[in-house]
Amino acid sequence: MAWAFAQLDSRPLLGDTLIQATSPRLAHGLMLPRELADIAWASAQLAVSDRPLLDAIAASALSRMSEFQPSDIAKFARSFAILVVSDEPLLHSISSSALRLLPRAEMHELASMASAFAHLALRNAPLWDSIAPSAHAPEFEARDLARIAWSFAKLCLLNLPLIAAISSQAILRISEFSSTQLANTAWALAALAVFDGPLLAAISAESIPKRMDMDQQCMSTTSWALATLVVRDSPLLASISSSAIPRRTEFSAQGIANTLWAFAKMGLTDMPLMHALSASAMPRLSNFAESNLSNTVWAWAALSVQNIPLFEAISAPSRRMMDKFDLQGLHNTAWAFARSGCLDEPLFAAISAQALQRLSQFGPADLASTFWAFAKIGILNTPLFEALASASLPTIGKF
Repeated sequence: MAWAFAQLDSRPLLGDTLIQATSPRLAHGLMLPRELADIAWASAQLAVSDRPLLDAIAASALSRMSEFQPSDIAKFARSFAILVVSDEPLLHSISSSALRLLPRAEMHELASMASAFAHLALRNAPLWDSIAPSAHAPEFEARDLARIAWSFAKLCLLNLPLIAAISSQAILRISEFSSTQLANTAWALAALAVFDGPLLAAISAESIPKRMDMDQQCMSTTSWALATLVVRDSPLLASISSSAIPRRTEFSAQGIANTLWAFAKMGLTDMPLMHALSASAMPRLSNFAESNLSNTVWAWAALSVQNIPLFEAISAPSRRMMDKFDLQGLHNTAWAFARSGCLDEPLFAAISAQALQRLSQFGPADLASTFWAFAKIGILNTPLFEALASASLPTIGKF
């Protein structure tokens, strides 16, 4: 029943009625493993985060974990990841059961479990060491190869034999990959800092004819991956640009920032794309995370192209969340405004206040960049300069 509600997206029907109907069976341990997994999955899909219900599901699952099948394990783990529920005894039990089930799991079940464990940030070395050799199996479908690669990259688990096995199979079956799977595989290589020329070439050749199938996340993810690996693939990037411009309103805040950052990182001044994405960003800047704001202004400044209206619009939301900026975001924002000649005294005052509070965290590059930005824009902030100078003395030999 819960699975049906989730499929129908019937939030009003799920609510208290389902919880009341489920609780007695949970209390008496009458639910089968598949039913427990379905209830958890339905709750996750419908964002029904009822803690007593989830605690009851977890307790019942712990008592019957030995009966779970691979598909149940994957669905259960993914559900708790979506709901951001961390239950250490349950995670330990899931890990142990997964290790037991791996030898008889089908390839798609193994890939599903790996994806679920990555979403759950479940780091269990024996578990991942057991998953890795399975990637050599020829039974893997394209989506499974992409999910395995993504899962290891998500947890920053670099396993070169695994990547080599995935690469050899993926190249042979690249035509079977969807645009999302192509983007996720490229992302995995970039996240793990693995340059695989043949696989990247195959991804590029397959992505171009499938560009119309790319959603905004695929476009921004692929662009980010190419920039991170320093692959200036002009044909693929041109196809991404031509697809992104008419669909600019579909881009999320992160998608806009990542795409602008990627093109700037590779030194590609694609003005139609930059103006299209920035125009789409303007009405939504209040929804941008601090990293999105700093990456957006950095991209324009890095290409030595001015966009004063955009910078002026980004100033206010940046000042509001300046305490959330990390060090790189702080000095990147200061550098971008200074390089673009955008004298925004309230913004620089906010940056100065944060810099003074966090000066002990500054490294030589942070100190030098902040000095340069304030000097370049012509703001003489004596307290900040004196503090920066004092902090620089112990590290002067590292500049």
